[in-house]
Amino acid sequence: MYDYDDLEKIAQSRDPSINEKLQMLLKHLAGLSEYPGQQVRLDSTHDYSILCAKNRDEADFYLRALEGTGLAAVEWLLDAETPCALTPTGWQELERIGESGADSSNAFIAMWFHSSQDAVKESIESAIAAAGYIPVRIDEVEHVNRIDDEIIARIRQSKFLVADLTGQRNGVYFEAGFMLGLGRPVIWLCSESDLDKVHFDTRQYNTIVYADVEEIVSKLQFRIEAIMGRGPRTPEASPSAHQPTSPSPEISR
Repeated sequence: MYDYDDLEKIAQSRDPSINEKLQMLLKHLAGLSEYPGQQVRLDSTHDYSILCAKNRDEADFYLRALEGTGLAAVEWLLDAETPCALTPTGWQELERIGESGADSSNAFIAMWFHSSQDAVKESIESAIAAAGYIPVRIDEVEHVNRIDDEIIARIRQSKFLVADLTGQRNGVYFEAGFMLGLGRPVIWLCSESDLDKVHFDTRQYNTIVYADVEEIVSKLQFRIEAIMGRGPRTPEASPSAHQPTSPSPEISR
């Protein structure tokens, strides 16, 4: 069931990039396939909206792009349905996308877990949600696993990580380093009063410095959108209108 708010969010959502539409088509063809090597039929005359395409011409443009890069084998016919199949390279690319976190809307938060940081936590969560992503903090996730295993799993399921170095917690440095090791972005934060204590190895990174929590929301939101682009989870709104929120984390499949 869709209500008015759902339709409003859809209407206000951004148009996916060309790369995102290519990935949509790749996943759609995989979803049609019962097994690797199966030839399936893409009805681009009627199903172009699955790829957020404007019409059949745009859908066929992406299909030709997959063919040109060796990700799909296509048999071009005159009828509406086009026989095609993912190549071994196409299946490998799907696996790479799944492991890269590119499909995730999660943003992992690494910071000092202390009551003195509650206002900072709410501002970070608000900025992430305002940018269109889902904030994930391990102390707010329900689980029955070992905490270290759960942290690693949640970081792997995240598109990027926000690390607040305030308090100089070893766990924050570890989690940020693990995300860097995965080749994914880390966005750095630190309070002005604690900046001179930041470890030497991380000082070369462009860090958002804040004097009070009111600065965090706008600065962090704009940094996220500049690096990651706007996420899919919220409609456009001004930073001043955002209220603290903590949606349920998304589990990548």
